[in-house]
Amino acid sequence: MSHKKNCLCQCAIALTVVIALAAPALAQQGTIRSIGRWRVKPDRLGDFQSVLKEYNAVFKKANFDKTNTFWASMSGPSEYVLVRYYTKWAELDVIQDPMLKEYGPELARLAARLNQCLESRERIVEMVLPDLSLPMSQEIPKFVHVMRTRVRPDKVDEYTALIKSVLLPAARKAGMKTYLVTRARFGAPSNEFRSVIAISGWGELDGPRGIIKALGEEAWQQYQTKRSQLVLENEINLYRFMPELSYIPGQTGSTGNE
Repeated sequence: MSHKKNCLCQCAIALTVVIALAAPALAQQGTIRSIGRWRVKPDRLGDFQSVLKEYNAVFKKANFDKTNTFWASMSGPSEYVLVRYYTKWAELDVIQDPMLKEYGPELARLAARLNQCLESRERIVEMVLPDLSLPMSQEIPKFVHVMRTRVRPDKVDEYTALIKSVLLPAARKAGMKTYLVTRARFGAPSNEFRSVIAISGWGELDGPRGIIKALGEEAWQQYQTKRSQLVLENEINLYRFMPELSYIPGQTGSTGNE
């Protein structure tokens, strides 16, 4: 198989798996989380977004019952991110959902266009850590604050214990709707963690936020001191939910958000 055909095949399979196995409802999300990070060619952004909307139109015709959501980076590298959840590893083996079988040729054409829009793509598969996270919310936030942390390999147990004893109770006290902690399994070092919280937008950063307010300044500084001894590096970025590019079954409009 030529390199061009191989790239096209990989892109078609990747998008089909993304769509076929996305959780049908947020409340049913599993503990296996896949993050697809797509870098789009600057001169193909319009076509990229058009392709996604055409995918959504196909899903609507097929009465597809799986949720498909996209996020755009507001900081860091310019990218679009697709996050999906699985309950079993075997679900990652599925290439095409039976509900989309008759639309195979149409989806293949869209996959070819999509491949031409991308500079690169990356996939990381993580495990959600339920004992460090709040229960999943059914509400899709407008923005998420994502902290990627590389922990010292010999300090992983201490790091997770610190989250469980300090941050998780504070998140509950603050009444946060979204507080999710994951650990990398494939595609990134196993000492890499992500913490995700929902925010209303940039303006929320102007004052003390949820966990900090719940802990109080002194306890927050004590936590930061302990944490600094366990962590190698830290990176924080914001992502915005893109309803115009997303498909949510059972709602009006081609994206389910119009």
